[in-house]
Amino acid sequence: MSTSTGPSSPPPLPPEPGVAPTVPVASPPPPSPRPGSGIAVLRVVGTVVAILVVAAGTLGVVSRFFHQERVQTAVYPQPVREIAVRATTGD
Repeated sequence: MSTSTGPSSPPPLPPEPGVAPTVPVASPPPPSPRPGSGIAVLRVVGTVVAILVVAAGTLGVVSRFFHQERVQTAVYPQPVREIAVRATTGD
């Protein structure tokens, strides 16, 4: 006595004589769609912004490295009548 439930499927048919059995060939998946032009523009803009941020940071560090301040003090025995300041970038 059988205790299986539900409909049973019939057994597979044997291949026809003189014909080799074929296996269905799986087709390759369709190519994925290319990113839209909006994505490409965002990537270009993001790259430019990243380059500018790195360049500004590098210039800030270099400018702080080369920054110099100097304080000079002098005592004059007579009253000062005029002050002229000349500044250069130095050598």
